[in-house]
Amino acid sequence: MPGTAGASGMVAGPLAHLDAPPLAGEEGVILVAQELAPQEVLALEEGRVRGIILASGGASSLALVMARNRGLPALVGLGDLSALRHGEPAILDGDRPGVWLHPNPDRLAEAAARQNNSGPGGVVGHHGQLPAESVDGWRLEIMANLDLAQGAAYALAQGAQGVGLFRSESYIAASPGGMVDEEMLTTLYEHLLTIFAPWPVTVRLLDILEQGNSALGTRGVRAMGHPDQARQESQLRALLRAAPSGRLRLLLPMLTSSDQLREFHILLARLAGEVGGPQQQEEGPGVEVGGLIEVPAAVSRLPELVAHLDFLTIGSNDLIQFVTAADRDERRLAPLYDPLDSLVLDLCQQVVEIGHGHGLEVGLCGEWAADPLALPLLLGLGLDGLSVAPARIPGLKEELRALDHGRCRQLVRKVRLAGDSEARAKLLAAFAAGEPGEEAGSGEK
Repeated sequence: MPGTAGASGMVAGPLAHLDAPPLAGEEGVILVAQELAPQEVLALEEGRVRGIILASGGASSLALVMARNRGLPALVGLGDLSALRHGEPAILDGDRPGVWLHPNPDRLAEAAARQNNSGPGGVVGHHGQLPAESVDGWRLEIMANLDLAQGAAYALAQGAQGVGLFRSESYIAASPGGMVDEEMLTTLYEHLLTIFAPWPVTVRLLDILEQGNSALGTRGVRAMGHPDQARQESQLRALLRAAPSGRLRLLLPMLTSSDQLREFHILLARLAGEVGGPQQQEEGPGVEVGGLIEVPAAVSRLPELVAHLDFLTIGSNDLIQFVTAADRDERRLAPLYDPLDSLVLDLCQQVVEIGHGHGLEVGLCGEWAADPLALPLLLGLGLDGLSVAPARIPGLKEELRALDHGRCRQLVRKVRLAGDSEARAKLLAAFAAGEPGEEAGSGEK
């Protein structure tokens, strides 16, 4: 039974419907539900749930993103769940999205082997410890997306070169009244900075979507001047206290104007004075400030934004969503949610060129970064780093080490000249297959 998208991994276990009585004495179930909110995915008991199957959702839905970041195999967009009976043995394959009912012994053996190979001591884990560079020496920083600090050790074991995106919202959602516990967050950030040093830890400014606040509402950097600014100030104070523990980078979501950046830097300087006194206010907060480029307007205004930024990260999930006007959580709009849309490619190329022209590193996060077919394209665009779910890091490093940056640049030119998304997808598939004229490995530079 296929779904529209999956999260990496293959697991076996009994199916457990969310709305059915718990299975007595069973560990390691495959949870089945119509849908799950991101906070519900984060709250799943570790060890109890091995994988997730959802009727709803698309390739970049938040529930799938959270599952990937937790290392949980998942299948979304299955639609009709009536064939999945509570308690029935099954195998969930998130790499080749599908579910097998009453699997035979050969299929069970394959699932066990895939699970063993994905651990730190397995074949896949070994690739994570290798250098992240192409055959012609082009280096990419492959970093981890994290939602919980408990995932830090696993991310390092998979070969993460730092944290490219840490979301703190789950700690706010779990606190009484949704308030920020500054002391807890300070300890949390200090732990992350210490364990990942000397690699950077990139923390996103609180970007809370609450009931009645849409994806285009007062979220991210737009919350300044609104009630949610108080929670952001608490988060920023915690970050400033933790900053001496390592290399801290702060990422500003929903950025669209230089006025927002000027207001933010004034706020950050004031808070630095509160935390460290006049000396820290004068010397600066010791935090790199980056822009999460996910709104098309930010790209057109990028030449004026870069003067206030230390690095750039393309937020592919929302950028694709906003360019195509296709809700990434809506399964029926999945064909419209297209990373190969010509405007998406043009905007990404512009961000890289403008950022590099001003001496800034440019990375990319989102589900597109973890797509093996997209890696040659992203390498050819000239990105400096990718941030993905930890489970994808070893595979990406292995794939990167078989690519030639020069050929990937040629691929980008061909893809951008192709007439439509179907033709672009065929070019990527041919390149991955090593078809004549589209070799994926080393060659002419």
